[in-house]
Amino acid sequence: MNDSSPSTFHGRVLVIEDNTDIAMLLVDFFTDRGHIADCAHDGLTGLHLAASGEHDVIILDLALPGLDGLELCQQLRSVKHATVPILMLTARDGEDSELRGLALGADDYVTKPFSYPVLVARIHALLRRGSETSRPVLRVGDLELDTRNRVCHRSRSTRR
Repeated sequence: MNDSSPSTFHGRVLVIEDNTDIAMLLVDFFTDRGHIADCAHDGLTGLHLAASGEHDVIILDLALPGLDGLELCQQLRSVKHATVPILMLTARDGEDSELRGLALGADDYVTKPFSYPVLVARIHALLRRGSETSRPVLRVGDLELDTRNRVCHRSRSTRR
C-alpha cells in the first residue's frame, strides 16, 4: 500500500464498499495520508452519506446490498451531486460492465484486485479535472476560505 506520489490534496473521500476488509483498508489508507474518509457498507447508507456530505470523490463498489452501485451512481447523477467524481471499484470485469458503469455516470472504473498507487493516481486525475472548473473558495470582504484545502486568508489592507 505504498503511495510514492506526493499529494497536495487533502479532502473528503466516501468509500461505499460492502466488503468490510476492503472498505477498512481503503479508509485507513486515505486517513493515513491526511484525507477524511467516510464509509458505507450498503447502497442506501452510501446514498444517504453522499447526499448529506460534501465529498470530493466517491469510491463505489457495484455489488452492494440494498441498492446496487449502478443504481446508486445513476441516482447521484440525477440530483445535486452531478459533479462529484465517482470511481467505480469492483470485481466485475469485462467490457459490458465497464461500459454500463461509465454510461450511468461513473468517471472512472477500476477492477479488483487493484494497485493502491494506480488508484491514487486515478483519483488525482479525476480531482484535477474537477478543480479546473470549480474553485471552492468563499469570499466575504477581505476574508477568503478555501474549503478544499482548508486554508483561510485575510487580505492585508494598505490603509491605516
